[in-house]
Amino acid sequence: MERRIEIFVRDLLKDDDNLNCPGNCRRSVTKIKEAINEKYPDVRTEVLVHPDAKSGYGVHYALQVEDGNDESLINVVKAPGFPVYIGEPEKAPPTFGVMKKTVKVV
Repeated sequence: MERRIEIFVRDLLKDDDNLNCPGNCRRSVTKIKEAINEKYPDVRTEVLVHPDAKSGYGVHYALQVEDGNDESLINVVKAPGFPVYIGEPEKAPPTFGVMKKTVKVV
């Protein structure tokens, strides 16, 4: 069963076609994170990156969201090795396991 954050993100995608445009993961992660934090201030959102965001080029961003006992992995922009995915982290393709938490989008 989809959880409230996953439903909310899918609704955002319906409202903004630009969120899942190729090469747009920086903007998408930032916009989705802000929207989640505004609507659900009690939810914890963290930015994931691969590889380390040193220069800002050639990296990919996604979100990990904790909503009480529920966790969601949100990747709305397809990239090599990282398909579009909105769901439980443990059911995500294994490539997402290489992503690391970061404090900001470069």
